[in-house]
Amino acid sequence: MLAYLEPQCRLTLRQSIALLREEDAKERDVAMTVAPEVERSMTAHDAVHVIFACDTSDRGEAIAHAWMMLGTTVKHGEIRAVTMSRDHRTFASEMGHARRLGALIAALPSIADAAFRARRMRKRWSWTDYDRYLEVPLVDIRKEYGVRIPLPKPV
Repeated sequence: MLAYLEPQCRLTLRQSIALLREEDAKERDVAMTVAPEVERSMTAHDAVHVIFACDTSDRGEAIAHAWMMLGTTVKHGEIRAVTMSRDHRTFASEMGHARRLGALIAALPSIADAAFRARRMRKRWSWTDYDRYLEVPLVDIRKEYGVRIPLPKPV
């Protein structure tokens, strides 16, 4: 299991984002860099993945998007900036509508759980202020914001 998925992860936010990107590059044919105009938004999105313990599978992406809307301060215009970027549109078109819908349906129970857990957070994660937390361990960020990560299910 990837370290950032563990509830008590001691990796910093920066280390966790690097790990997420490294693992994602192994799974998909993705560039390690993105267009400069969306770099901050993509890093903010990656921070959501690691803080809320969402992997980068299709299902994990659907859950991360739910967390982005439920547990952060992101605004509609900021979401639009990412979804309208060339990088995101290319990825979405390669994935296809049927696959995206299937991932969303598979993620519905976890999205409902995320909605419940988001309501119990102390405060919403700041979409634009992630950089001041880059050297803070995930366990401390999760504690400050009241993010509860369920224990992994035994395999």
